Amino acid sequence: MAKSFFSCHQDDWNTASFFSSTQECNHPVKVDMNGKIPHWLKGCLYRNGPGQFEVNNDPSTSVNHPFDGFAYINKYEVDGENNTIYFQSSFIKSRAYKESMKRGCLVTRQLGTDPCKSLFSRFQLLFSPRDPEQFPDNTLVTIQRVNNELLALTEVVMGYVIDEQTLETIAPLTSLTFAKPMPTEILTMTTSHVMYDSKRKMTVSYATRITKSHGQWLDVIFIFDDETKLNNNGRDLHHDINDDGDDENVDAGRFILISNNMNKRGQKYNQTIRSKTKSFRYNYEDSASYMHSASITEDYLILSEIPFHFSLYNTLRTILTGDLLTNMFKWNAALPTYFRVIRLDNGEEIARIVGPTLFTFHHINAYQIDQTHRNEIVIDICTYDDHRIIDEFYLKKVRQNLFPSGFGYVRRFHLNLTTKECLEPYKNLQKLPTDQSTAHPVSHKNSLIPIQIEFPRINPNYIGHLYRYVYAVRGPQGYLMDALVKIDLEAHHICGLWQEPCTCLCEPIFVPKPGSAQEDEGIVLTILSTLNLLTTDHSNLNSEQWKLLSNLLQCFDKYSGLIIGRNYTYEQNKLPLKLRYKSVSVLHMTQSLMHQGNSLYISNKDFVNLSENDRMISLDYTVLLTVACSSNLIYFELGLTYLSAFFEAVGIISRPCYTEVAQRVRDRIVSDRVSDTVESMTQQIKETLTRNE
Repeated sequence: MAKSFFSCHQDDWNTASFFSSTQECNHPVKVDMNGKIPHWLKGCLYRNGPGQFEVNNDPSTSVNHPFDGFAYINKYEVDGENNTIYFQSSFIKSRAYKESMKRGCLVTRQLGTDPCKSLFSRFQLLFSPRDPEQFPDNTLVTIQRVNNELLALTEVVMGYVIDEQTLETIAPLTSLTFAKPMPTEILTMTTSHVMYDSKRKMTVSYATRITKSHGQWLDVIFIFDDETKLNNNGRDLHHDINDDGDDENVDAGRFILISNNMNKRGQKYNQTIRSKTKSFRYNYEDSASYMHSASITEDYLILSEIPFHFSLYNTLRTILTGDLLTNMFKWNAALPTYFRVIRLDNGEEIARIVGPTLFTFHHINAYQIDQTHRNEIVIDICTYDDHRIIDEFYLKKVRQNLFPSGFGYVRRFHLNLTTKECLEPYKNLQKLPTDQSTAHPVSHKNSLIPIQIEFPRINPNYIGHLYRYVYAVRGPQGYLMDALVKIDLEAHHICGLWQEPCTCLCEPIFVPKPGSAQEDEGIVLTILSTLNLLTTDHSNLNSEQWKLLSNLLQCFDKYSGLIIGRNYTYEQNKLPLKLRYKSVSVLHMTQSLMHQGNSLYISNKDFVNLSENDRMISLDYTVLLTVACSSNLIYFELGLTYLSAFFEAVGIISRPCYTEVAQRVRDRIVSDRVSDTVESMTQQIKETLTRNE
């Protein structure tokens, strides 16, 4: 992680392409790569996140928030011995996805997008909160292995089982105990970051339960690998909620449109999870808190109840205005955070300790000290002074590079289970910068190191134990995920930094080297997105037009347009020789590519914001160069430019003169000299079009 470059100038920083829609890659594609993969690295990296922000590429259907995009699973199959990586991807076929694609519009309420346009429709939801038509099942936050199946999760009461080989959506998981509705229930919000307790061989999860007249509760569940451990694990506790004689935890009405016709594999998995789950319920003494993640140590589960509390008034306003669902919660800056500590052996709550006011999404790690009495817990959290990042993360804002406050800071707390006190040993360790304002001054001053980070990860073998290194994505004010950092918590400094100009990085995943005794010996995996593809000007375009073209070409990369062609050739090659590459099929594939390119212009903010005259001028150049540099490279790589049916399709879709253009472009493309031929290719296109007008 020693590689570092100068970062982009803020005027050139553009995250629009990072939040653009993509396409499925249903079949494994070998990734072009440089360098050598360690021979010991072998396995699959799965990532989950938003992959499509519009319905059927219609900009008028765009969602409002990045976490409203349709769930998209990426798979990277890495083989160090053969030095290969294969990429595959698929949208999760949730009911929300399938129905939205079918109807051409969003059909269910998401985090920040409400498809109900009328006030009356939103008012009706107050009286039918469990309407199966409105149940959100877009599980786009994490993908984790639970009881030998890949499970895609978000903050709703269900998940989706994903086939680890094909990425096929197998079945919904609807049998979690907090999926069963409570009387007068308003909201149940779960964690998407489940934890695995290797000591007890169980998965740990939790949910916040909120009702109108039956209280507010915290439900914690343990899902055991082995049913025999379930039978000996705290059955006599007073807050056990499994002893009500009801073996069926599924609300059939709520899930009727999701779980009908469930296959046998899905039925068996739901039965397995139900039979291996132990549940506990705890009362909220105050209002329920929003809790995105938690930590476990060798013996305890630690939850941070931040002062971001449920508000009935805010809930009514949110439902009626279609605002962010998190706005059902109210920030109370005058109130503290409470750390709730639960024993993993039997679910006993042993402490609820008052801590400082803070906001957080992600815990980093926790571990126990004082080996004699084991009565003190160290917990590290990525914190903010308040909740403003929620409002800063609207899709329009992040696409326009509006990220004024930046990410959070690493803070450490000591929880004494005997005295029930919370201490912050590094309070006021840092000085505030004098050359710029700080959005979160308290978190900055009390941080172990004054750097803004998010999505922290550690060596998985050290979860719940004393550790030293954190890997995270940097996000200073004005820049979103601009670098990857390795933090030494013991020495309080950055011991590794990796960045390239104008790039965004995703959450890092640390893979330890097998058999290594060193905590930081291994590989860090992350996904990088290039924000600006072109950095020099070899044409008559001005800098603004190059910037526009860069955005368009970046969107039309090999993980969108090229995948259409590759999937097409894959399907065609399965046909008998005489039936392959017929004019009709090539025409359909080419139309798909043209439609994909057309949608980029419609949805590109830079293009749309130009005046009509400037749009026409820029479009003239960008169409020529996009066709020359992008579409034709795709056709060339696929070998389509050597098929007569391809040129017939070009003539039908556009004009006959474009057939000659496409033929001449094909003859000029040399894969290792592309940059040298762009100018001459463009000139030939102009000459040919002028001659044929």
